[in-house]
Amino acid sequence: MCVESGAALECDQQVAGCCEPFCDLLLPNTCPGAGQECEPFLQDPSRYPNVGFCSLPG
Repeated sequence: MCVESGAALECDQQVAGCCEPFCDLLLPNTCPGAGQECEPFLQDPSRYPNVGFCSLPG
């Protein structure tokens, strides 16, 4: 998924964004980036409640 560069320390902060993997909110954190957590993909988690993406918390 394309995210803002601030979502990962590994992203080049001089560009608008980078790609980060999707993750499962119901499983232990598998996000590869330093300090990343699995964040909800949708504002309304009633649809696809386990779908998230890797990002720095916030």
